[in-house]
Amino acid sequence: MTRCLILDGYNLIGALKRYSPRSTGGLDQSRELMINDALKAAGWTGREIIVVFDASQSPEPARTEPRAGGAVRVVYSAPGESADDIIERLVRSDGGSYTICTADFALQRAALASGAA
Repeated sequence: MTRCLILDGYNLIGALKRYSPRSTGGLDQSRELMINDALKAAGWTGREIIVVFDASQSPEPARTEPRAGGAVRVVYSAPGESADDIIERLVRSDGGSYTICTADFALQRAALASGAA
């Protein structure tokens, strides 16, 4: 059974001072800091980590960037699709064990209802 940690990227950037663009110098730097922290955590825990960013306002198609041989996957949503949509779909997609890290109460409820922690 897959044990996976899913991070709600922009939600955490907005919720945690460590990732605040004001602290890091900009949104791009905040994203990279979070991804680098995820890479370290994947090494420490041995768990796959998926960092999901909402790119619904971007004209770019959805994309997934594997990092460190796939230990960390960075996922950007498609136009018109939210990070929440992707996270909910990931949790429902198979029988893996997921832990969701988000400050979004509605997403927390949806994830718990789907069996995530």
